[in-house]
Amino acid sequence: MGKRIGVYKYIHALPRDAYGNRYHIGGRILSQKFGLGTVIGVARGGDGRTCVVCNFRAAYREGGVVVSKWRTWLVPAEEGVAVEVKEETDVEAR
Repeated sequence: MGKRIGVYKYIHALPRDAYGNRYHIGGRILSQKFGLGTVIGVARGGDGRTCVVCNFRAAYREGGVVVSKWRTWLVPAEEGVAVEVKEETDVEAR
């Protein structure tokens, strides 16, 4: 097993959004634009802004059948897209 050098500190100090919510790897994020997702990391967007990387389930109807696919989105941390961060999955997505 390799030695961790600074990675542990960085993962546990993800950026806050405009509402002051603190992100945690594996935590839930509720976005007004995308819905309920899971925080999987942090990255720098193409325009240089810090973004939180989230997985969201995209469900849509195709030919009478509901198709569900996972999508990965970069949510800009400073724009206040996230309105709530949950540690548990007790939030019902609609």
